[in-house]
Amino acid sequence: MDASHLAFADETFDAVVSRNLTWNLEDPEQAYKEWMRVLKKGGILLNYDANWYHHLFDAEKREEYEKDRQMVTESGLEDHYTCTDIDTMEEIARQVPLSRIDRPRWDQKILRELGTIKVSVDTEVWNQVWSEVEKVNYHSTSMFGIEAVKA
Repeated sequence: MDASHLAFADETFDAVVSRNLTWNLEDPEQAYKEWMRVLKKGGILLNYDANWYHHLFDAEKREEYEKDRQMVTESGLEDHYTCTDIDTMEEIARQVPLSRIDRPRWDQKILRELGTIKVSVDTEVWNQVWSEVEKVNYHSTSMFGIEAVKA
């Protein structure tokens, strides 16, 4: 289903959970509006994401990304980026807005504007959910968790 145009009635769910989706949406603000619309009052939005492909737009992040690739090689680990179609993923990243934005500050701002009663961010969630191989592969693009409670 289109995350920006959900086919559910208002205030249907107690929780909405998303993982690694928001970054690649054409209109992530619209998706957040939809997710809040389908949440019941007091419902919780949990969104796990990262600044995926931000290194295409930020020289410092590009340097960190290159260091990740070097550490993967030096550690003899499988490079998760070579397991994907890099050209296609980078083309997608160049077309969507959030690859250019330093997150999760943007997410917090939007969710507050949508009238949530609480927005909290865990920038260390990657330490709890990623394997050691993922930690090396994605060190410069660490996953964050956002919890928002609907008013």
